[in-house]
Amino acid sequence: MLIALSPQAFGKCLYSPNHFFALLLERCSKVTVESGGLRTADGYVVDMEGESIVGALVSGEVETSAYDWEGHVVPGEFEEWRKGEFKTVFVLGEAESICRVKQGGRLTMRALRPCCDTSPQPGHCFLPSTIPLVEVDNAE
Repeated sequence: MLIALSPQAFGKCLYSPNHFFALLLERCSKVTVESGGLRTADGYVVDMEGESIVGALVSGEVETSAYDWEGHVVPGEFEEWRKGEFKTVFVLGEAESICRVKQGGRLTMRALRPCCDTSPQPGHCFLPSTIPLVEVDNAE
C-alpha cells in the first residue's frame, strides 16, 4: 500500500463549543510570554526562539459561565466553571485598556480555541495549557 500526502495537506483541530464567562476582576498585570526555541530530539522546531506575545494576565472570581454550541447551551460536557471559583486567563493584546477596569469590575469574555497542532507553533500556543487564551467582549 502506498500513501502519499500533498504538500497542501494539513491537520484540523476538533471543533468545540464557545465558552462565554464573566469574571469579577481581582488582579490584572501586563505580561510578556517568550518562546524558548523548543526543538524535538531530532531537531524539529516546535516554536521559534525569540518570539513573544504581550497581553494581560487577569485573575478574578467567576460570576457566570456557559458553553454554547451553535445556539444550544451544552451543560456538563466540558469543564464547568462554578460561580465563586477563582480563575486566571490571558488576554492577548493591549493590557493597559483591560487593566484600567477597577478591582471588582466585571469583564465579560469568550475563550479562544487556538489550534496548536502545527509546527512551528504560533505564539499563543506556548502559553501554559492551564491558562486559557481569551478575548474581552465587555468591560464594566
